[in-house]
Amino acid sequence: MSDTIAAIATAPGQGGIAIVRVSGDMAEDILRRIFRPVGGKHPLPTHLLTYGYIVEDTERIDECMAVIMRAPKSYTRENVVEFQLHGGGCVAQKVLALCLSSGARLAQPGEFTRRAFLNGRIDLSQAEAVMDLIAAQGEQSRKAAMRQLTGGASSFIRKAADELYAIQAGVAACIDYPEEISEEEAASDLAPRIAHLAKTLTDACDERAARLSGVPVNVVSTIFTMLTAVTVAIAARTVGALIVSSMMVLPVACAMQLARSYRGTVWASIGFAELFTISGLVIAYYGGLKPGGTIVLMGVVCLIGILIVKSAVERRQAKKA
Repeated sequence: MSDTIAAIATAPGQGGIAIVRVSGDMAEDILRRIFRPVGGKHPLPTHLLTYGYIVEDTERIDECMAVIMRAPKSYTRENVVEFQLHGGGCVAQKVLALCLSSGARLAQPGEFTRRAFLNGRIDLSQAEAVMDLIAAQGEQSRKAAMRQLTGGASSFIRKAADELYAIQAGVAACIDYPEEISEEEAASDLAPRIAHLAKTLTDACDERAARLSGVPVNVVSTIFTMLTAVTVAIAARTVGALIVSSMMVLPVACAMQLARSYRGTVWASIGFAELFTISGLVIAYYGGLKPGGTIVLMGVVCLIGILIVKSAVERRQAKKA
């Protein structure tokens, strides 16, 4: 950043303290120009409050505490100066005007945080958490924003992404070297890892609870979609496209007719998938049928049965009403 920005960092109105913040290459020059330390001299020690006066030429504007935080150990990773003044709009506005006349420009809303992001001090989820923390109205909102600000969401994303990359590498190796890695070996190695990652992402799929926990729901949804695509690619080559597509649709369709929550739908879908698979394999074994088609048929029959029973129950309830 070539320019220097300044702004009042505290809320408008009267209060005990008002803070004017300056960030950029000229921050220390502005500090030297308008601040006179008592019993000391410039340059001031970094990260240490110093008592003195804000001056304009020879006139004292206010007595205050000033601190300089030299780069890169500051919020924006630039030289940052803060003046802690007596509260009140008049004093803060005067000091801000002195900063602007000394070479700074007025900061745009959120520009200090934007500079922190652009300079690598925080990532995007942490930048969003700063605003969430400022806007928090309750204890749970504050805790969620603080977890995200301290890197909870970023850590979650990095771990999920690393595992997804590892799974992707395993799939690529299976495709590129089929003579050395059989599909059975790849499936036995990757299936537990996919199941574990799917469970981790599923636990975060309650959107309201996930947001309160600092989980970036949109990012998780994207990762979950990519994970689903990887699972389909592996399974389609192993057991066939028909049964894979059917097992993605039929268990969920049955579960949605009965479950009343997202988590309930997930667990019911798993139960229906196991039911269709086991019953289809048993019938195919004793009936001499193809297992893939039999499993799909069991799913279709179960879905039709649930729809018929549900429709009959709704009609009966309508008559009673």
